[in-house]
Amino acid sequence: MIRTLHDDDLHHNTKKLNNIHICLHYEAGRRVHDPLAESSMKNLGDYQALHFRMIEVSSDAVTGFAEGIEQTLKAKKQFMLFMQIGNQLDFNPHIINAMHDQLYSKDYKFIGHVLDYRNGGSFYIHPQFFIIDAEWAHDNNVNEIANSESSKIWTGHRIDRSLENYHGDYTPIWTRATNELREFKGRGLGWSIIEKLCETGAEFAPWSKEVREAKNFVYPHDSPETSLIHRSSIIRFAKEERTYLANSENINGELIRKYQHVKNIMLPASGANTFLYPFLLKSVENIMVYDINDLSLYIFEKMWNEWDGINYQKYMEENWDIWNGRLFASSHLLPQDKKNIFSYKDSWTDWWQNRRSKQIWFKNTDLFDINTWGSSINILPADLTLINISNILYYRPTSAWYSTEEKYKILNKFNQYTTERLGTGNVHFYGVDPLNNIKFLGPVQEFTDSDFIVINQLPWRKH
Repeated sequence: MIRTLHDDDLHHNTKKLNNIHICLHYEAGRRVHDPLAESSMKNLGDYQALHFRMIEVSSDAVTGFAEGIEQTLKAKKQFMLFMQIGNQLDFNPHIINAMHDQLYSKDYKFIGHVLDYRNGGSFYIHPQFFIIDAEWAHDNNVNEIANSESSKIWTGHRIDRSLENYHGDYTPIWTRATNELREFKGRGLGWSIIEKLCETGAEFAPWSKEVREAKNFVYPHDSPETSLIHRSSIIRFAKEERTYLANSENINGELIRKYQHVKNIMLPASGANTFLYPFLLKSVENIMVYDINDLSLYIFEKMWNEWDGINYQKYMEENWDIWNGRLFASSHLLPQDKKNIFSYKDSWTDWWQNRRSKQIWFKNTDLFDINTWGSSINILPADLTLINISNILYYRPTSAWYSTEEKYKILNKFNQYTTERLGTGNVHFYGVDPLNNIKFLGPVQEFTDSDFIVINQLPWRKH
């Protein structure tokens, strides 16, 4: 298979995680104050666990710090990335590069949310997201995130810090250990990790601005008031809708060979593949372009009506602000889509010039909303139909609303609905199957409880 720019990008960036073991952490037994926060953090925990498996990054789900260190060493990795469920982030090249650049800029043993206890020089951590050298932790008997003790009188190292803060007065931009011992009153969560770093002269730091700005945390355990003010970030994270102007995957050769006889194709408004698949499947007569994003539908319908079919990249650049990250995604892959179309030369040109011989519709359809299914499915004639569900079962924003099990049970209903209208044996699917780490290509059987045994063994699903 020819590698795409996306393949190269993904490989290059996941390579930067080669010495890191990611531990998704769930605090069993701690109260979550907001039901929306609880469901979304568990749902995104499902997504992240499957995501790390699919991109072949070393990872585990754990319920404690010591377990994470043990699993990291067992995986033969130097660093543990301790990541509590409740983090909202896209584990994309931006955050991977930011973490990698900071981690290897010095001989760091710990990078995380290093916070000022505001008692004259002692510091603590918020354990939501940090990297620690697991070998260093093991060698120095660092095996817990010690609890806070507000009244404790103790002697520890004073730490210097920046005058500036990321926010408030307790989030320094930089910290530096000193050799000065001082008596303090009170100490915060994870104080023992900071103290051991000071004792051993190890380098440690707060996260850089780039990492901090690439993620959010919903603080599910703090208080009902804190949960309430973070609810809007959950909603915002879960409703992200951007238009993918270019494709992040190759045309599937097996699909092209297998479905030359297909009459109907249903596929998302996303990149040049929106039109390349109907072009390559020579028997296609009916094209249903669907999406939940009206802008995506508008762009590709406009393209169908007015583009000359020659230079895909140039058309997108001249008509849209392609680097506007709030609206568009994958713009850096436009050269790949241009190249893919150009590779078909005259046969593509002939097809595009005669494209109006095909029936085509552009419909707002949400595979998770039964009220939208009829607008697209009921138009198609009862015949062999290939439905490209792309990564809908593996889409990060949608995963905030639905658990893995719920998404597959909705797919069951969608499959049943389409089969009733298009005919038994006529409905075939193509797309990512994250539960089994494969791709659908063909009829899909109903998923039952036995299919969810493994995902439901994750610690947040067992409690």
